Amino acid sequence: MFKNLCSVLCGLIFTALGSELALCQVTIEGAYIRQVIPGQKATAAYLRLRNQNLVACRFVSVEADIAERTEFHSHVHVNGMMKMRQVKELVVPQGEVLEFRPGSLHLMLFIKEPVAIEKSSSTITFRSPDCGDVTQLVSIRNNIG
Repeated sequence: MFKNLCSVLCGLIFTALGSELALCQVTIEGAYIRQVIPGQKATAAYLRLRNQNLVACRFVSVEADIAERTEFHSHVHVNGMMKMRQVKELVVPQGEVLEFRPGSLHLMLFIKEPVAIEKSSSTITFRSPDCGDVTQLVSIRNNIG
C-alpha cells in the first residue's frame, strides 16, 4: 500500500505544520568496523542508530559492501556461556537511539576476501520498509580502542 510510510507522514506534516516540525530521518552515529584479522572470515561493526522520525522504524536487513552477508547479532547467556545469536529484525522507537556495542547488539559482517583486508572504509546500508534505507560510509579501524 504505502511503500514508505515515513515519506507520506512527513509530507503531510510538512504541508500542515511547516518544515521545522517535519523532522523525518534516521542517522548513523559513531560507526566503525573492526579491522578484519588476516585469516578470519568475519568481523563486527558498532554504531548508534538514531530514529528522529515521527514513527517507529523497523529494520529488516543490513548490507555492507565488504561483506557477502551482514546480520544483526546479539549476545545471550546460555548455560553459563556467552553466545551470539542472529536477530531477524530490529525496531527503533520514535525518538530513540539503538546502540550496537561490543558484548551486546552488533553487526556481524561475513567478509569478501581479500577485498575487506585492504579497505579503510565500507558502505553500510540499513533497510527499513517503514522508513526507507539509511546508508553511511563507515571507517574500518584496528581492534585496539
